[in-house]
Amino acid sequence: MFEVTRILCYNITHMWLLIVLFVTAGVLSYGFYWGYKKNTRIMKNTAKMLENYFTPAKKHYTWIGGVVGFEADYFLINGKHVHITLLLLPRHSLLYYPFSYLVHKGDRMLIRGRLNMDDIEEKEVIKRLPTGEIVVEMRPSESNIKRIKVL
Repeated sequence: MFEVTRILCYNITHMWLLIVLFVTAGVLSYGFYWGYKKNTRIMKNTAKMLENYFTPAKKHYTWIGGVVGFEADYFLINGKHVHITLLLLPRHSLLYYPFSYLVHKGDRMLIRGRLNMDDIEEKEVIKRLPTGEIVVEMRPSESNIKRIKVL
């Protein structure tokens, strides 16, 4: 009798572990597709806002890690060049997302070029290059993009 009870309890315990495993796999799979769609939508909207604002004569995009972000090189009509890097939180990875959010605090957009510093705060400037270019870090939003003026 004791042996039969032990075997039944053993099988029930493993059944619950299997159910937990399937539920976890389902949540992670759904989270991947949700995060993938959200990051893709953010990238498309940001690229559209940047193109509408800068109106580049020539543009070149490089995708970074699928849905992590992109690098954009805009060659403007007046001969100027702006390099933009968009880095998004890994929303498609539910296990890594909380740690990345603690470190980075949100999506980031890095802009490198000869920029007018009238509307840009000094705390947003990461680096001043010897060529006269400035590297600025800010959140990807329409109000931040409108503050950028290329010299």
